[in-house]
Amino acid sequence: MEHFPANGRNEICNRGRNAVEVLKAFTHDQRQALQIWTEDMTAQVKEFLAEKYPGLDMSRVADSFIHKFTTQAVAQKESRNHQQKHSRGIGV
Repeated sequence: MEHFPANGRNEICNRGRNAVEVLKAFTHDQRQALQIWTEDMTAQVKEFLAEKYPGLDMSRVADSFIHKFTTQAVAQKESRNHQQKHSRGIGV
């Protein structure tokens, strides 16, 4: 089930009798959506760079940007989680 706060609605994405299988299907769908989003962002960045720098192969720049863009959020979240775990035991 997915909740949409903007309109206060819930949408059922997957159904089944086995919760593990429903969760696996949901996870698969989410990964596929993220893959499509990443490919779309890569295409947009490459198109932007091609217009800004015509005649130059900027694919490595675009790929590097997308890699940093897609992994930076994960790294920041992991860093925050790590800091929270270590700061809980400290009292002043």
